[in-house]
Amino acid sequence: MVYYTLVRPKTVEFFLFDIYVTKNGMDLANLYLQNSLDYSVYQAMFDTGMRGGWKEIPANLRYSKDLSCNYNCGLTEEKIGGELLGCGDGKYGCTEGDKNAENYNDQIGKLQCILSNLEDTSGNPYYMLGIDCKFGTGTLEAVKKFQRDNGMKETGVVNETVVERLMASFLMNWDNCGDFFKNCENRGYGYWVETAKGLVPSKDDINESLKSAITENLNDYTKGGYTFLSKYYTLPTFEADNVAISDLKDKTGVFVSTDKTIRFHDVVIHETGEERIDLETYPDLGATYPLDYFALYEKSVEVFNEVKNLQCADLKKNDKPKDSVRDGNYVIDVVVTGKKNNPCEAIMKINVTDSSVKFPVRSSGDIRFEPVSMVFFMRIS
Repeated sequence: MVYYTLVRPKTVEFFLFDIYVTKNGMDLANLYLQNSLDYSVYQAMFDTGMRGGWKEIPANLRYSKDLSCNYNCGLTEEKIGGELLGCGDGKYGCTEGDKNAENYNDQIGKLQCILSNLEDTSGNPYYMLGIDCKFGTGTLEAVKKFQRDNGMKETGVVNETVVERLMASFLMNWDNCGDFFKNCENRGYGYWVETAKGLVPSKDDINESLKSAITENLNDYTKGGYTFLSKYYTLPTFEADNVAISDLKDKTGVFVSTDKTIRFHDVVIHETGEERIDLETYPDLGATYPLDYFALYEKSVEVFNEVKNLQCADLKKNDKPKDSVRDGNYVIDVVVTGKKNNPCEAIMKINVTDSSVKFPVRSSGDIRFEPVSMVFFMRIS
């Protein structure tokens, strides 16, 4: 319902036109809120899923690793990739040389940065020397070791295939790296653990995290206002308690209710007088989305319960107990990312992806259509 309050000291011939414009603006403001809710839900599902269902991962469950790359050779180009990542103008692979040779350039510094932040099968960085932008023997051996660990021929040549594999490995572990080492951060993976009270995170934890993430996104997108034909409409801000999430068959329902209103206020001066217009309406927000987020969680719980029965002694780093295993709409990957002995402890990274639908989300700095995954770590000891 829309409420109108009008103060007219004199008869105003433009009154109906003003009401028509502002009424349409109110409708568009509500539509703007609904579209913002849609994108908020898409992004919240994607982001919380990548964090194992958490909006904010509890400190005791956070998997963290510090990114390091202190280059000192005056790099000027910041972006990763492109035709050249290696040596020379369009050439790949180098021999050791000096600053004046083709094997000394900014791209080699980036190559060294990537290799210093990727670990080999022993858990050590591929490249452990200083970042000097020179393709010397240390860089050559690091490239060969990376090729060996990834099933490629040990040529030491950084061709397009090697570049793609390096970038995929790097971006799997680090987020916001569309511009190389600008705002790079760990994706913020979380551990799942079994406690006396059950699995953490629980379904309730998942629900509350998703509500909180949706609310934060919605407020960030709308920023409390909307403009139509130079007229400004005040939009409500929302809290997590305003959001209700329904677990529907093959879908997720998200509905928002609030006692706050979309509001328009203006004082218009006409030749025939002054009018003050106040319009208010309650937002009508909600939709069903073609992805069952809670079914994705339940499938991930199923995988967790299966993987926890593996024997630590039988596992090696980079083992893949499940390698792109398809189960209906789900694609399941399980990889051993770390292994220690005495006492034995294996760290597993689990990725359960619902491949049935892709949403427009911001990923690695760009807007892309991506499926939603539940990604988390677990320990086996």
